Amino acid sequence: MANFSALLEMARSHAEPQRMLFVFAKTEDAGDLGMTLAPVMYNDWPLDEISDFAAIVAETQAAGFDWDIVCVAGFAGNGGRLPTPEQADERLQIMVKAIHQGELGRFLIFDRQGEAVHLAPRTGPH
Repeated sequence: MANFSALLEMARSHAEPQRMLFVFAKTEDAGDLGMTLAPVMYNDWPLDEISDFAAIVAETQAAGFDWDIVCVAGFAGNGGRLPTPEQADERLQIMVKAIHQGELGRFLIFDRQGEAVHLAPRTGPH
């Protein structure tokens, strides 16, 4: 996935309604361990409420959150029903935990311009 626009295009091609899950994070230098991520905010939006990446950035800025990258996952509904906000919150908590543990492989990651970011996994002792 090269950018957020491509993700939106792909997500909109699915038959079931979806919520998009976002965990916004600051990057931090951890010395010999390399870069770590510190989640600062998370949110979900129904796919049909997302116009583009600029709208997401504007909303986070209006809320006063500073972030460097965002981890994104889709959460599809079932039987034509959108997942509930409570179900999305459970998934977001799982995402935050995974990010704290350095398990980023299951998420798409974008910078503030909506371009895909590829982070190398940590190596060596943790």
